Amino acid sequence: MLFTNAILALTTLVRVAECLPSFTPPYYRPSTLKNDGTDAGRYDVRKTMAIVNPDSKWINSYYFLFWVTTVDGRKYHLCFNPILFGNTTTGGMYSLNDLNDPSEFKAIGASNRLPGYGNSEFLNFRSVPHNITSPKGSDNFSTIALDTDFAGIAVNTVVHPTGKNMYYGGVGGIVTPGFGDDFTTVPPGWSWYWANPHLTVTGTITLDGTPVKIDTKKSFGMLERQYGAFDVSTKGFYLFWAYLPNGIVVQVWVISPRKDGTGASSMATIWHPNGLHEVVPVDMSATRAWDPSVSKITGRQYFNKFKVALTARNAFFSFEKPIRDAEVRPAAGQSGIIISESYCEGTIVWEGESLPWFGHCEELSAR
Repeated sequence: MLFTNAILALTTLVRVAECLPSFTPPYYRPSTLKNDGTDAGRYDVRKTMAIVNPDSKWINSYYFLFWVTTVDGRKYHLCFNPILFGNTTTGGMYSLNDLNDPSEFKAIGASNRLPGYGNSEFLNFRSVPHNITSPKGSDNFSTIALDTDFAGIAVNTVVHPTGKNMYYGGVGGIVTPGFGDDFTTVPPGWSWYWANPHLTVTGTITLDGTPVKIDTKKSFGMLERQYGAFDVSTKGFYLFWAYLPNGIVVQVWVISPRKDGTGASSMATIWHPNGLHEVVPVDMSATRAWDPSVSKITGRQYFNKFKVALTARNAFFSFEKPIRDAEVRPAAGQSGIIISESYCEGTIVWEGESLPWFGHCEELSAR
């Protein structure tokens, strides 16, 4: 009954607060092989950082999110997603949400597909608009430099993973419809899929030609790494990452959302600061998206309000995207992905208590 009443109470979505939450991260020790979760029977994520596969159908993705406060007090949310296709082509997606006017958050960004290359000996992923590198001879993980300059967004940063990694599905891998039916190595459709949700970040972002220093103590990032057979692009999806004030991080996918906002399948992983992982079902009977908007440029439809029920965990999310037009499109004259990347915030009923949270929402529209 408590859960049902909470759902009813949260049906109307409102901004959690007139001011943005603090982006000051919790303190965690630098991630090492002994403290990052590997010792719980998982693989070493460092071994997945420098992979080159000549077969371009395999996803080879480095996905970065940043919640940034600059030294002059401004706040931005950034998303960068360099992807390596084979070893001659890269795809890039670049998004910046300007969060400094509470009455009107704004998004800029674009995508591309350009020549580039990787390296299987050490992390050295390069193209004209983006580079991801680690020092040669390092573990390809403890220190990562990310440099981008595209679509009016330039960053020059160095990140360091801290705390325990987030292993989606509990072990750092998921299975979607894949290629073939050979189960003797890994299941068809398998992909490595993990994240470090608490990167320290130093460096600058450049806006309107002026570099501004990032306030490291009031900013943090997330690195999500995926490699393998993963293809839901024809079905569409929405997913979100939620940072709760109690330190818990939740990632939820809803795949193949229908026109009415209901979905066909889903997955959810809950990460606790002590390393506990919970893999819970999403109650699709009480999960949906609504309030659609249509891009004036591409004609694609995006949802803007969401409710997601993790009934088995007695948890219920309500949230919205404060930026309705957060679509990232190919830059003029180029090919690239079309997708929405937006800061989001909302409330969650967690163990009988209503809590605010903030995070990121991504939506790939198939409509």
